[in-house]
Amino acid sequence: KQWYQRRVRGNHGRDLGNFPGILRKICKKIRPEDQCFMVVELATPQPDVLLHYLVMIRHKNSFGYREDMVCGAEVVMQDGEVDDVNFAFYVPLLSNVRVHLHGENRFRIRTPHDSYVLKPSTIQSQWAALSFLTESIRRAQDCNMYELGNTHWWCSYYKNTQPLDCYWRHKHRTEEDQQAT
Repeated sequence: KQWYQRRVRGNHGRDLGNFPGILRKICKKIRPEDQCFMVVELATPQPDVLLHYLVMIRHKNSFGYREDMVCGAEVVMQDGEVDDVNFAFYVPLLSNVRVHLHGENRFRIRTPHDSYVLKPSTIQSQWAALSFLTESIRRAQDCNMYELGNTHWWCSYYKNTQPLDCYWRHKHRTEEDQQAT
């Protein structure tokens, strides 16, 4: 209970005293049979209004294999309190997913259909996220987990929770379009 009451300082000296509330809201969006393994804060252009987190989720299937996925959580703030949490994207960590560094404290997650460039708020959180991603992808390759196989069926729940209009998704698409031209 003390860790809820203590004041925590984040990057740039910003007060992260509302992180336990953010974590509770994120965990309420996750199915009870899934495990929220890690939450990493990402760099955000409007930290007073909007916060972005990378959420790593684990699920143990009926065969006893661990299946992992990542979600991009968009936290809407109002008057310093958490107003709403939405999952802006989700990526099942399958054999065909690739992760690599992408300059200036960023990394890229590539799937056959999409690509996401993410910038964690600290180097330590970047390496923690990268180690989780590479371990999960290596396990998916060892277990032959592919898109049309019998794994990761539970991820469709998170696809159905995505809002139609999301600032993060709009921003991501705009950056991708600018890079393409």
